[in-house]
Amino acid sequence: MSNKCTTQQYIHVSQRAKIGPPQRFYETTEKILDYKSKNILFLVMSADSLTFCDGHYGVGLENVVVTGYIESWQTKQDSEGSLISEVTPITNEQERNEIKKILQKDHLPNIRFW
Repeated sequence: MSNKCTTQQYIHVSQRAKIGPPQRFYETTEKILDYKSKNILFLVMSADSLTFCDGHYGVGLENVVVTGYIESWQTKQDSEGSLISEVTPITNEQERNEIKKILQKDHLPNIRFW
């Protein structure tokens, strides 16, 4: 079995679009990190405040998803007109740890990788 990473398609989302019901929506922002002369696409998903089923409010939440190294940027479109890029997921543990440390300077520690 090969450990070689394969390129994945990433369909871009509307920037700062509110996703979910009005009392529990979150926003997604795409960002790019320059890491060792390569560009990495990552998403910051944030909810400033949440209303729970019992009517109580929660504090803001943030989640970061690292999609991978950008191989091509917005070079295609899907049938609905959304732009598509190609990324290679980051599987090297040492690189993941280094990237987490960089991102944790500006974001909460909840960082996941594709």
